[in-house]
Amino acid sequence: MEIRMLRLTEPNPDNRYSTFKNQLETKYDFDPPEFKQIFESNKETVMQFVEKELRDYINNDDLCNDLEGMFPRRSMLTGEWYVSSVYFEDHFLSIETAFLGTDLGYRDDYLGLEAVFIYDSETGKFIFDGINSSAL
Repeated sequence: MEIRMLRLTEPNPDNRYSTFKNQLETKYDFDPPEFKQIFESNKETVMQFVEKELRDYINNDDLCNDLEGMFPRRSMLTGEWYVSSVYFEDHFLSIETAFLGTDLGYRDDYLGLEAVFIYDSETGKFIFDGINSSAL
């Protein structure tokens, strides 16, 4: 399945959690605030890796298929996804994403995939640690 990143466009001045329904821009939490610069300087590389891992997850028949009782079901996915939040604290980076599905009869949040990284301050690089999934 091909995937396509959506960009939610409603301003998010209160930095609330983003959903497809509220269309708020991505929520960001950096602690300490200096971590924002570290993330921004690595954002392109990290996001390319996130997209590859999301694509691999969705296309892995052991993790996503259309068998009875399976979640997530690939046939319910639209292939569209967005970043709902970015959390970077104590060298731990979490990028929460949401895939849209049609299980309710219309496009809405369906599958949450969180990409987890550890920041190695010695090398200045993020090391991928895995993906966590959740129903939305």
